[in-house]
Amino acid sequence: MGVSIAYHLAAAGAGRVLLVERESGLGLGSTGRCAGGFRHQFSSEVNVRLSIESVRMLKSFSSDHGLPLDLHADGYLFLCREAATWQAYRGGAAMQRGLGVDVWLLSAPEAGELVPGLAVEAALGEP
Repeated sequence: MGVSIAYHLAAAGAGRVLLVERESGLGLGSTGRCAGGFRHQFSSEVNVRLSIESVRMLKSFSSDHGLPLDLHADGYLFLCREAATWQAYRGGAAMQRGLGVDVWLLSAPEAGELVPGLAVEAALGEP
């Protein structure tokens, strides 16, 4: 996070930016050690919009900076076992689609077909 903030401050013309790192090297904090997943399935519009912009920046990193980036998009699968949760996900999916996100709602059997061996007996869902 600190490296990103420093980069964006410098790119915005904030002047000289000093990054003080606790670790032995630059960008070695918790964010630099994460597995690196990203998604758009959030319940608030502002978080979806932030994720859309973040993914756009990640996908354009190599062309913008001339550096390689190992990026592979797979997707996320959320299973719901309670009716209230499923209704919230349906509402969230409608909002996400309205912002241009490609979101699918699957039935439990469809999720099982997508991920063979997945236990979907208690899962709810209709496309």
